[in-house]
Amino acid sequence: MSTPLVVGVAFVAILTWLVVRSSTKKPYPPGPKGYPIIGNLLDLNTDPWRLFANLADKYGEIFHLDVVGQHIVVLNSLEAATEVLDRHSSATSSRAPNIVLQEYMTNGTTIGFMPYNETWKKVRRISHDALTRVASVNYDNLRVRESIVLIDALLQDSSEWQEQLKKEFASITLSGFFGYPALTSFDDPAFVGIYDFVERVEKALTPGNYVVEFIPFLKYLPVSLAKWKGDLNVSHEKDYALFRQLRDNGVGFAEKSGRNSLAASLAADAQKMGLTIDDEVWLLALLFVGGTDTCSDMMQWFFFTMIAHPDVQRKAQEELDRVVGRSRTPTRADLDHLPYFTAVVRELLRYRSPAPIGMPHYSTEDSWYKGYLIPKNSIVTFNQWAITHDKEAFGEDAALFNPDRYFNGSVGSETLKETKGTGHHGFGFGKRACVGRYFAEDSLNLICAQILWSLNIEAKHKNEKGEPILPSPNELPPGFAGHPLPFEIQVNLRFPDARVVLDNLKESLPA
Repeated sequence: MSTPLVVGVAFVAILTWLVVRSSTKKPYPPGPKGYPIIGNLLDLNTDPWRLFANLADKYGEIFHLDVVGQHIVVLNSLEAATEVLDRHSSATSSRAPNIVLQEYMTNGTTIGFMPYNETWKKVRRISHDALTRVASVNYDNLRVRESIVLIDALLQDSSEWQEQLKKEFASITLSGFFGYPALTSFDDPAFVGIYDFVERVEKALTPGNYVVEFIPFLKYLPVSLAKWKGDLNVSHEKDYALFRQLRDNGVGFAEKSGRNSLAASLAADAQKMGLTIDDEVWLLALLFVGGTDTCSDMMQWFFFTMIAHPDVQRKAQEELDRVVGRSRTPTRADLDHLPYFTAVVRELLRYRSPAPIGMPHYSTEDSWYKGYLIPKNSIVTFNQWAITHDKEAFGEDAALFNPDRYFNGSVGSETLKETKGTGHHGFGFGKRACVGRYFAEDSLNLICAQILWSLNIEAKHKNEKGEPILPSPNELPPGFAGHPLPFEIQVNLRFPDARVVLDNLKESLPA
């Protein structure tokens, strides 16, 4: 049989299978009707969170899409996400094959995108051991030091405050993970290279950006017909060289200085687990993304909410003055005595999670939710945007930022139980919950505390009524990122002695 005939027969067979598959009636969750063969492919766009939010309003707590034969199930309530991803985690803890991220960007060795298998368990174990709540304490001096650097920078010029936030978290993570010197410039090659990588990860995670994810045979096209392959091959080499150098620097730093680094800890554990250096490199790359980009996005929402809710800002500052005083800055030991301030951070993580759509899980067997079939080999994701608006879980004002919900009964005992006492699911569900959650929570708590103790935060521009001019909190940039649209801020010291306290503290911290 000739090659063209074989290809033609195979093509007809695939089309026939897809048509029959799409016409088979099974008790899938409700969802929009798609086209023959391609299903809902044309519905996907660069703003999937907006599409999913609209579909959640129409279809409720669970809906189903079919994209070229790939089942996608989206969970839109805390109850549904907890039931399917926590209680049925044995069936929903894997990751869907992501061709771009796995095969072209990271050699298939990043913990966030690996399937649920023995290698993933090893990588997860060493990541968890390196980022426990106890281990997170080791980064406190870095957090405080970079907080003071940030405060100084904002007082001098707040026009680039979003970039300053990125630099702050990148500096914390570079220093703690790799022993890298504190960042002093936006032009630092590590800073520039890492955020180039972050942008490519976000693009690859956004449904619809790469059609190959839904039509896998496109990956066999030659580079001459698939420019995206050539671009990814070039960036892969550059990204690997950057993170390999950082990894080696981190190991060398620990050996020479006698001070630990995350890279050195992972290297020691990885050898015991039989993992390769390439495994370490891409693991560190993903952990770095989680420790920098998501935290800086959340800090943008912190500034937004403090400006939009000056009463919350004042109340938190009054508590800080009462508990900490003005002769020193807040420390980790103070957090247990700052219930309102810590509720502000909890509410921040509930109100606007690091991304409006959760990292998709993948089902390895059939499961059910309220009579609906979630078939094996489905992409199962949680609509974080809809979950934060879940009135049954968080009260009638769930769409609003309100730290008082943790004191007035809006967050009931069942919600606290389902969120393991936190009152939010900002770090995901089940066995795929973010391994760096303690690092992120501690960073947000300590850095936000330093800022509120030191500064008053306002919008740079106000309307004729004296109200801050801010973008709508219900509008987000295109893609996967979860930060607000741009706005300008201005800050000032809350009291004159704050400058002296900050300078003295900075001098006392180890370099």
